[in-house]
Amino acid sequence: MGRDRELGTYNALDEKYIEYQQICLKHPGLDVFDVPHPSPPALSPEDERKQLILFTVLMSIFERAFLMYRDQATSVKQRQWEGWDAYIQSFCQRENFRQAWKISGTTFDTDFQAYMGANMRHTEKKA
Repeated sequence: MGRDRELGTYNALDEKYIEYQQICLKHPGLDVFDVPHPSPPALSPEDERKQLILFTVLMSIFERAFLMYRDQATSVKQRQWEGWDAYIQSFCQRENFRQAWKISGTTFDTDFQAYMGANMRHTEKKA
């Protein structure tokens, strides 16, 4: 039963992530995909708003991963969290994501906000 529950958790989050990737495919000019655009185009105000919305959706997925996997005892969940943590940190290095977090970040779980704040401070020091 435990393994089925872990698999269900993984599948639920994976489905949300795949939906996000499909949205990225439909909007390649917004620079919200995993791999940053090497020279992102200037965005119109409407596209800036779309980018903010998409990053907020991604933040919600990150929050879900944080709440589901962080501080979990099973090795499967620990490995999942390590991957998510590295992925989140990669986005925290991106200026467009950092700007979106400044706008939308206060709407999330307070523990998640603290985690993201620490990531933002850490990646800011690297830049």
